[in-house]
Amino acid sequence: MNMRLDRGASSRTEGGLSGSRRQYALRYGGGILLMGIGLGIVAAGKLGTAWVFPGLAVGAFLGIVGTVAAHRRIVARFGHPTRHQFLSLAGAVAVEMIAFYMIGALGLLHGIPDQSAWRIVLLVVAAHFLLMYWSMGPWLFWLGTVNLIWVALSAVLTLPLSTTFIGDGIVKAAVGVIMALPVLRAASAKGTGSVLSE
Repeated sequence: MNMRLDRGASSRTEGGLSGSRRQYALRYGGGILLMGIGLGIVAAGKLGTAWVFPGLAVGAFLGIVGTVAAHRRIVARFGHPTRHQFLSLAGAVAVEMIAFYMIGALGLLHGIPDQSAWRIVLLVVAAHFLLMYWSMGPWLFWLGTVNLIWVALSAVLTLPLSTTFIGDGIVKAAVGVIMALPVLRAASAKGTGSVLSE
């Protein structure tokens, strides 16, 4: 009886949608990756659109390195993702790739201002985050929602593209921190413990 109550108590509601932390093992590595990508987008906003792809590449690389470094800790504490979660992740990425392929094949970005083209790109990326709810949990749904609102708002207010990028990157990095927070705290506590034991 007590065990059932404890298990029930460990189940939490994240971001307003029902779900348990242990239901979404991909969330933690995904959060670390988002932190790197978000910071890369912020850097691109500061340096100019020519730095978007280099910024994304460096940010993604750092995120992947961080995810690999934390992999054992994530698996030990939160377990492995389910097959359904892997398939949901693959499906979301496939939908994004198909959307970009269709945009390119139809020439929808030709002859329009850079600001409009980049906003379309950011909207597609934001929309595919909505589909990642089933693989990484509610925070990805809220990230996609906020990114969609931000990009639409930047278009309505005709904000500079640099501002659009910086805002988009900050949201991604912030949500990434929230998603990965349990792992970051554990790493911080382990580091502090090592220092104190010396």
